[in-house]
Amino acid sequence: MKKTIISLAAFALLTSAVPAFAQENNHVTATITNKESKNISNNSVITPRSVIGWYNSVPNASYYQVRVHNQTTNVTESVHNYSSNVNSAQTNFLTYGHSYTISVSALDANYNYLAGNTTPVFVANSYTSWSVYLY
Repeated sequence: MKKTIISLAAFALLTSAVPAFAQENNHVTATITNKESKNISNNSVITPRSVIGWYNSVPNASYYQVRVHNQTTNVTESVHNYSSNVNSAQTNFLTYGHSYTISVSALDANYNYLAGNTTPVFVANSYTSWSVYLY
């Protein structure tokens, strides 16, 4: 009888210790898994880019302004001015899956609008190339 009680007590002690031990292991495993997932997603980030070119010269243009507008968030993400001898630009770091338009404007020496055009709406997914005629 004494041996049975000792055996049951030992069994109860081991049984109660296993769930705590198993729960502790599961917590550690979950932490490692989350860390590995985070590293994988950081290494596999796709950075969509777009190149835009404008090929006609506008009389009296001193600058060309390139404006990148995120249609998904309705925010103009970047505005860059280029000298009149530049006829293309590359946009970097577009948000994957978002819709964009890129506008090019010809500006005079006082930054007055002379001519311009805008790309169709496109979804940033890899690399796109656009040509626009300024009028």
